[in-house]
Amino acid sequence: MDPITRVVIRHEKTATGYSELIAKIDTSGELVLDGCDAGASVEDETGDWDYEYWITVPALFKDTILLHLIKDRFNSVHEMKTWLESLGIPCNFTSY
Repeated sequence: MDPITRVVIRHEKTATGYSELIAKIDTSGELVLDGCDAGASVEDETGDWDYEYWITVPALFKDTILLHLIKDRFNSVHEMKTWLESLGIPCNFTSY
């Protein structure tokens, strides 16, 4: 597996619009959670066809987010190892 810098979290299409949410690392190394909703329902609510929104986290804090996400997601080394393997992400398990 090659490293990735972008993942689609949500991409939903309906007969009258769509909604998407993407997490990415931009060219400056910042983490961006970027969303867009578009269609008739958005236009009814906002008066515009689409609504774009995003959160940007400075590159300096990516590791902080990573550590908190690991804490919230995993209860054991084995859980994390299984998850990494399911995604094809290399890891080494060591014990003694």
